[in-house]
Amino acid sequence: MVTSNTPFPCFKTTGDDKHDIDIYTEDLRDYCVMQNWYESLKDTEAQRWTKPDKAIACLRASLTPAARAIYKYSLRLRIRRILT
Repeated sequence: MVTSNTPFPCFKTTGDDKHDIDIYTEDLRDYCVMQNWYESLKDTEAQRWTKPDKAIACLRASLTPAARAIYKYSLRLRIRRILT
């Protein structure tokens, strides 16, 4: 396991992918709450994210280079599906 010196939550692998994603999502959401980027008391998911651009930047910064490459690739696939 590699430790990070960034203030962002780190994605840690234990071998159980579902558990890892659940823990990372919870850590990321908690971090966004502390930064006032997410308000869980709002009605819809879109309204809860008060600063979605900062949350996405935090997500990107907290991923490893390999995970970032996969994330970028999946975004390109999504954009291609929208355009076709």
